[in-house]
Amino acid sequence: MKHSSLSGVLRFLRDSRGSVAIETLIILPFVLWAYLGTYQFYDAFGTKTRNLRATYTIADLISRQTQTVTPAYIDGLTSLYSYLDHNPPGVWARVTCVSWDPNAGTSGMYYVMWSYATNSNPALDDTTLQSYVPRLPTIAQGDTLIVVETHMIYHPIARLVGMPTLTLNQVVITRPRISPQVAFSSS
Repeated sequence: MKHSSLSGVLRFLRDSRGSVAIETLIILPFVLWAYLGTYQFYDAFGTKTRNLRATYTIADLISRQTQTVTPAYIDGLTSLYSYLDHNPPGVWARVTCVSWDPNAGTSGMYYVMWSYATNSNPALDDTTLQSYVPRLPTIAQGDTLIVVETHMIYHPIARLVGMPTLTLNQVVITRPRISPQVAFSSS
């Protein structure tokens, strides 16, 4: 009897029927997780690229303005930005015109000529502008820069791969192209 139970166990261990199904059950979750992760990171980087391109588009449109910019115009550009970015949630933009005063402070200072932010977000002021100074290029007195900031919330498609919800912020700095300054009117 001992011999027959031992041979039955050995026969069971040598039998390979059904091993493909078992291996598939073990490996399939890992393959699906890797596929979802690859797609998730591809989508996140694609969204970040679209976000940056849309921000450059908005900055370019503003830099070519020869007429006075209004809040309605910037709100419309924010709608365009949202459309170009496939209408993500939490979209808002801030446009700021910056100039340089060489006589301010000990070595000169950038200051805000005007600033407008959409969706009840704060406009940029001289104090908060100072955190942007390392990004700003050197300009001559009387020159202006247009600082365009965009913000959106990115929700991952699948939370299984460990990517959190991200806030994508872009800052594009450009000079007015046609006129020396882009004028703004709050009405």
